[in-house]
Amino acid sequence: MIQLSDWQSTTTPLTFMAQIERVNGQAGDEINFNNRKSAQVALTEEFPSNIRFELRTNNAASETFWQLEDASGTVLASGDNLSNSTTYRDTFNLSPGCYMLLIGDRDKDGLSFFGNNEGTGRIILRNISGDFFNKTLNPNFGTEIRQYFTVGYGIGIDEQLAAQKLNWEVYPNPSKGEFTLFLPQEEKEENGITLHSIDGKVVYQSQKKLGSEREISLKINNLKPGIYLIKAKGAQGVYQERIVIEK
Repeated sequence: MIQLSDWQSTTTPLTFMAQIERVNGQAGDEINFNNRKSAQVALTEEFPSNIRFELRTNNAASETFWQLEDASGTVLASGDNLSNSTTYRDTFNLSPGCYMLLIGDRDKDGLSFFGNNEGTGRIILRNISGDFFNKTLNPNFGTEIRQYFTVGYGIGIDEQLAAQKLNWEVYPNPSKGEFTLFLPQEEKEENGITLHSIDGKVVYQSQKKLGSEREISLKINNLKPGIYLIKAKGAQGVYQERIVIEK
């Protein structure tokens, strides 16, 4: 079975290919060149969970609208009937998952276009706390602009576990498959360590147990290059960290 981890790469985008093998129970046809289609697959950007969204309208604000959707298409926040030359600010506190931010223009000329006299607007995304994050979207987007992004480990990973973080470390990261898990203090738990593909499937399980060891060496040389999630349960909660295996 194809796993989502098969579409992760630390170097170049991978290629997705679809090919027609049978139609209405019949295999193939006389023309083969149009039975196959391919496209490159790129990683979706990862954003922080707490985002400040800032939208500055131009002089034709009645044309502008926006909405934030989750992976199921549910609208979590939206804006419409806006005023001209006005700055709107909203705060998104998002759980781990996949999202899409849509900004649309009914007159199909975006927030900035040289061919009219409607002025220039702006769209900025910033983080509220944590590591610095700042992203400006192009206001010259015509009909609409769609920004797809993920937050945390939203694909196949339990959200409650994703919110917990222990003060452990895993290094070097990325590596070619050899990692060290460092525990600042001894653990009372005797749980093992698992490695998950990005869709949540367990692809590796260490025989070593948490306990008196503070440095645990992991050799994971049989997996494809890509992004994985290492997970281990301690006395204070669950440790999990994204790691990258290189070629």
